[in-house]
Amino acid sequence: SFADFAVLYRLSAQSRLLVAAFERSGMPYQTIGQAPLTGYADVREVLAALWSVHRIAIQGALQDADARHSATGARYFTDPKDRRAWHLDPHLSPKVTRLIAELGPQPPVVRYVERLPQVLGVGRNAAGVARMEQLARLAGPFGDHLGDFLEAMALHKEPDAYDPRADRVTLMPLHAAKGL
Repeated sequence: SFADFAVLYRLSAQSRLLVAAFERSGMPYQTIGQAPLTGYADVREVLAALWSVHRIAIQGALQDADARHSATGARYFTDPKDRRAWHLDPHLSPKVTRLIAELGPQPPVVRYVERLPQVLGVGRNAAGVARMEQLARLAGPFGDHLGDFLEAMALHKEPDAYDPRADRVTLMPLHAAKGL
C-alpha cells in the first residue's frame, strides 16, 4: 500500500518538487516536518484579510438583527450608541472592500482565497502560488462557512495533519525522521 513507502529528503526546500510530482501523478501523500502554512507572510496576510472580511460579515449580521429587534420594539442586545465597530475597517484596502461587494453575501471561502492574493499583491512567485493553492484546497471543504475555516486555520498545527494510519506516501526531511 502507499503507507508502506516514505520519501526522505535532505533539505525542506526539496519538498516542493516532490509535492508537485505527487500532485501531477495523483498519488496520495502527506508531508511531515514542513514549516506550517501559516508561517509564511503571504498566507498570514491573506488570513488577516479574511479575518477582516469575517468581522465585517458579523457586524452586518449584528446590524440586521439590531434593525429587526428595533422594528419589533425589542431591547437592543448591543449598545446602540457604539456604532464605531459596525463600520468598515478604515485600514481595510479599498480593493478588498470592492472584492467583498463583488463576491456578495457568503460566497464560498475558496473564492476569497483565490482572489485575495491578487488583490493584496502577494503570493506571486512559484512558492507563493503553491502556498495559495494549498490554502485553497484547505478552504474547499468549508463551503461558505468563513468563520469555521478561520477557526480551523487558527487551531491547525502541523502534527495534526500527519496520520500514520493513512494510506498515503509520507514525505519528510531526514531530520524529521529521527526516532521513527
